[in-house]
Amino acid sequence: MDNQVMENYKNLWQIEKAFRISKTDLRIPPIYHRIRNPIESHICIAFAAYCILKDMERVLLEE
Repeated sequence: MDNQVMENYKNLWQIEKAFRISKTDLRIPPIYHRIRNPIESHICIAFAAYCILKDMERVLLEE
């Protein structure tokens, strides 16, 4: 269990980078929703956009 926690902590920078990208490169505005469904929808759209961005980067690097 301790090793798994340490491995996850070492990869924390990737999560932080993803949040930074979502705030800057994707220009996602802050979440001002108070109801669960709009919050989840907002996060889902942001995550989908991030996935598309990363996939495009991967394809471009392969070419």
